[in-house]
Amino acid sequence: MRQNCQKLLGNSNFKNEQGKFMLHEWGKEHYCNIFGGKTGIVSYGGDCYQYIPDDQLQMISVTKPAHLQGDHEEADTLIAFHAATITAGHIIVRASDTDMLVILIGAIGSQRPEVRSVSNRILDCGMGNTRRFINVSNIVEVLEECKSGLPQALPGYHAFTGCDFTSAFYRKGKVKPFNNMKKDATRKFVEMFISMGDITGDVDADIASKFENPLANIKRVDCALLPPTRQTLKMKIRRSQYVAALWRQATEASPGSGLRPSDFG
Repeated sequence: MRQNCQKLLGNSNFKNEQGKFMLHEWGKEHYCNIFGGKTGIVSYGGDCYQYIPDDQLQMISVTKPAHLQGDHEEADTLIAFHAATITAGHIIVRASDTDMLVILIGAIGSQRPEVRSVSNRILDCGMGNTRRFINVSNIVEVLEECKSGLPQALPGYHAFTGCDFTSAFYRKGKVKPFNNMKKDATRKFVEMFISMGDITGDVDADIASKFENPLANIKRVDCALLPPTRQTLKMKIRRSQYVAALWRQATEASPGSGLRPSDFG
């Protein structure tokens, strides 16, 4: 029986019908006690539904609020969009994805200090003994104190150095390039990665190429360590621009509106 359930959960048609069933089922009155007085927000099939229980009337009101509707291809940006609609208090986002953390840091970092100070965003990640709560708002403050604009630059940096949608540079990692960006007194790297999230911005390929260590004073050369050609680097930058732009606009209803992936590497 267990194996059959696992097969069903791997079937796309079953998961689609299961989603429809749960949307309808949760609107029934006997679920009022399960909600415990809390409001439920569920996104499915491009629509967002709000479930508001009324304990006195023993009924659940199901609506589709206009301010929660968004056109997002990825769940990560949709979660960031919904989190942005809450302007005060503690906001806990349950996710275990590095992209989600970077998106939240970039979104908070783009806010004015007086705006981001009224809410506290926390990332709930991991399971069991590895479960932990990461205070994203505190991370933003630390990064901003370390170097002005660093939180805003992080989405572009993460997209350029490798994420779920872009390839990483072979054996380059993220720590050393990040330290280079943090220590750079000219701010050229920070400004470059901030502009990478602006689809109309101009990213200097010469500056981007400096993130790769030159091959010098070594007798044996691993061909895999050779830097990419300039044309390949430009296409890499374009693809990173597209991803960074989507992340930068994650708090909007329709991020990347009018953008075509085929135009960006």
